[in-house]
Amino acid sequence: MKNTNTSTFRRAAALLLCFALIMAGLAGCGQQGGAGTGSQGGATEAATAPDSGSNGGEPASSENSGGEAAGGQQGTAEPAPEPVKAPDPLDLYDAFLNEKALALFTIEAIGLEEGREYNIREMKQSMEKFLDGDYMPDKVCELGYAFIDCGLDGVPELALRFEFISDDTEYPSYSTEYFVLKAYGDELRVIDNEETYYRTESTLNSAGYITYGGSGGAATYYCSYHYINPEGKKVFLYSGEYTLANGAPIIQAWDLPEEGLPEDYPTDYDFYEDGLEIDIYNFTTYDYDDTGEMQDEYHRHNMFVILDSDGNDVDPEEYYGKLYEELGVGIYKDAEMAQMIQDHMAACGCTEEIVNAPDIEWELLEADWLPKG
Repeated sequence: MKNTNTSTFRRAAALLLCFALIMAGLAGCGQQGGAGTGSQGGATEAATAPDSGSNGGEPASSENSGGEAAGGQQGTAEPAPEPVKAPDPLDLYDAFLNEKALALFTIEAIGLEEGREYNIREMKQSMEKFLDGDYMPDKVCELGYAFIDCGLDGVPELALRFEFISDDTEYPSYSTEYFVLKAYGDELRVIDNEETYYRTESTLNSAGYITYGGSGGAATYYCSYHYINPEGKKVFLYSGEYTLANGAPIIQAWDLPEEGLPEDYPTDYDFYEDGLEIDIYNFTTYDYDDTGEMQDEYHRHNMFVILDSDGNDVDPEEYYGKLYEELGVGIYKDAEMAQMIQDHMAACGCTEEIVNAPDIEWELLEADWLPKG
């Protein structure tokens, strides 16, 4: 048994010795690997360990790390392109006034074609050629310009005023043509034309509010009201027709729809008797080329106010009052109509500030192709 235990011990000792030699070999391999890859290991540690010196232990920002990853150094990214600056409208208007730019006509005017471009001198020449004739105001005697603000949006438009005179030196006649030009990027467009001649008159204020009025007959004065909105669109607001009325407060037959009117409805009027006034308002436009049903449709939108010579409201006679009610004809008090107009204009975007904007202060354009003084 003693020999057996000794043999067992020797075998155990031998096994322990082998195990010790194996572990020593493994330790040696670990040291060789560390020496051979020391620089790479250092780089790995530097990349993964936080920099406690410069950033106080915080990770590097995305801006810095992105620059290093992309090119190994910062500041190599290309700068963002500068945004394209829209042309200054005033520069375009100045170029046009000096014959260095063209304007595209989006409307038709006397002697000027829609869809064609003109410079300012060509506008003058084309209108004079079209108007040439006896007793007509066919020569430009003055050309004014001004910068206005249609719709009060802070963006300027260019207004032009061509004053014409006839060749008749004894009894000269005059007319005026107004134009509004607007810059759309680097393009200049003519967006409106108004005129004053003979028995008609147009006005344009510094906010693009337009009135047009003229004779509608011996006892009638007609007006229409528009404004140019910030987008450059001419917006119809309403029309008004003011007639010195017949002796009785009766609406004229031609201002009513034909359908439903009795055959004996009066058609003869003494317009000046008793000093009555019949005012007609409409929020829709009238097409002079339309007849029949379309004309009736327009008349259905007529709104009436009847006044005496002192401006007081007058009701129609009982018989006609019932007839108008049956026909759906709107008879309103003067104050009621004024409020309806104000509400309608506000709904169209035309404010009191636009309506009451100052008159235009015109500057005279000087050029060698214009008359002197």
